[in-house]
Amino acid sequence: MKKQMHLTGFMIYCPAPHMIMSWVYPREKIRHQWTEVEYWVEIAQTLERGKFDLFFFA
Repeated sequence: MKKQMHLTGFMIYCPAPHMIMSWVYPREKIRHQWTEVEYWVEIAQTLERGKFDLFFFA
């Protein structure tokens, strides 16, 4: 049987300083949209397109 790798996305729901300024990029959304459900849905959909097995949301 062929072995498979399982991919997991891990996100924390908080505006932690290390998250907010991780990317200083004009189109980066975390600084402004981390409180909106649509932001998190977009992340989940991106992980799904990337064939991730799990999205752990804390």
